[in-house]
Amino acid sequence: MSLKILMDPIYSGLLTGCSSAYKCKTLIQHARKQGRDWFFYWLVPPNLSEAEKAWLPTDPNVRYIEYPYLKDRMREYSLFRKELDQILAFNGDFWDFDVLFTSRTSMVPVARSVMSSPRQKGLGHKLKKVMVFEEMIVLDTRPTVAKSDVLAQELMTLSGYLASDVTYLVTEKEQREIVQTARQYFAPSRVLEMQKKFTRISQLDTPPPQMKHEKFRFVKGARPMCLTFSGRMEKSASNLHEVFDVMDKQWIMKGDLQLKTLICTVSQATPLPPPKHTEVRIASREQFWQAAREEMDVMLVLHRDAEFSLSMVEPMIFGVPLIIIDQDWSRSVWGDQYPFYAKGFTEAYGLVQAFYDDYEAMYAKFALWLMGVFAPRCLPGGDLSVSLYEKATEFLAAHEEFLEHEVAFEGTDKNFASLFRNRKDNAIFQKFVQKALEKGEFVMFDLIREMGKDGDFELMQRKTEAGDRDARRIVFSTPFNEWRLMLKAYYGFRDASPALGHLRRK
Repeated sequence: MSLKILMDPIYSGLLTGCSSAYKCKTLIQHARKQGRDWFFYWLVPPNLSEAEKAWLPTDPNVRYIEYPYLKDRMREYSLFRKELDQILAFNGDFWDFDVLFTSRTSMVPVARSVMSSPRQKGLGHKLKKVMVFEEMIVLDTRPTVAKSDVLAQELMTLSGYLASDVTYLVTEKEQREIVQTARQYFAPSRVLEMQKKFTRISQLDTPPPQMKHEKFRFVKGARPMCLTFSGRMEKSASNLHEVFDVMDKQWIMKGDLQLKTLICTVSQATPLPPPKHTEVRIASREQFWQAAREEMDVMLVLHRDAEFSLSMVEPMIFGVPLIIIDQDWSRSVWGDQYPFYAKGFTEAYGLVQAFYDDYEAMYAKFALWLMGVFAPRCLPGGDLSVSLYEKATEFLAAHEEFLEHEVAFEGTDKNFASLFRNRKDNAIFQKFVQKALEKGEFVMFDLIREMGKDGDFELMQRKTEAGDRDARRIVFSTPFNEWRLMLKAYYGFRDASPALGHLRRK
């Protein structure tokens, strides 16, 4: 039947190194490799660099929509601009999408309220679905998010989960904290309803865990040891003071001939300047993977709270040992058997020194854990084997099938089918169908305007004009997506491109 998906990620920096952008790109590529004839609207910042434009898929099924994202991710998560209203609205500029794929959790209820017409009170949530890929949980239990009003922000976040159709989470700890918070506000039945929408996934799209090739491992005297940090340059959340302190003091003792310090980040500015001897590299994901395989010898992870961050996990997948802060969040990700936990600066400094003094012995401990404990988690049946991209594609395929069968009153929801059957027999719609069948391929608004020139559809023609959403009372606005779905279900049309309302008969 075909499907249209609208992607609204929240970016952490340049698209080439942003994990949110990477997830959107990978989902598109995964769906296309499976032969899914789906179309994607993808919201991107304006004024992209040439490198970012080149990184984006050049796929005829993808249409990019410029949207004025803020650099402050925290503000962007709780912002619903007029531009977003115009994009998501049932009578806006992109009314024909079937699924919203977003990380703007707290704004999901608002999105829901504009995606469907008041005429679709019992129908809209069945026609259009919302998939949340959670990347920044705004709850009081999270130490690294800005909280101005805990009650209001927690209710916004929890309402987003309730209003979604599925929410993708990475760790059991995340889900446990969300449920514990929800119990303070919601009845047990609502908490259970929310829990049913949670799906645990892994964001990894890398080869299986592998040991670093011997020719790229550090040998004292052959080259400087590369001590590294990766991720966003957030002063408090990333604990940059201690990271830079370890790097600086190690370099003072060793100098350029024995130690290289490297930071790979998507942040274009930092509130705390790194040591002058440190190379700061804004790398694409592919360049980041190459650096992990060939340059990085040991990485510092001293974050206050990072959960399952790709900037940490991917280097480990490519055989880079991590010195990890010993906290509840880190043990929930890596487990109690991980060999290189550090309580703070002193232990982190000592572990860096131990790697420098006898890298092979330290690496052997890491390799034993990597291949014996971590790698099995990535195999089928392991907690890291459930792919976000597989699960998301399954969800999208199920919705595509639902629309095809239910709209054509072949499904089990008889009320749903009856409603569409009555609307299908509407005289105005039937006049449009006759013209559509004559054409075989058309853009809906163009066809309506063409019929308007012939004296028909005068009112409908006015509803296709730019700015109509702001000029007309919402209860009198037509949910054109119903027409699109009926043309597809009853008359054999399919979406023909990512152009708005472009249909072609099979």
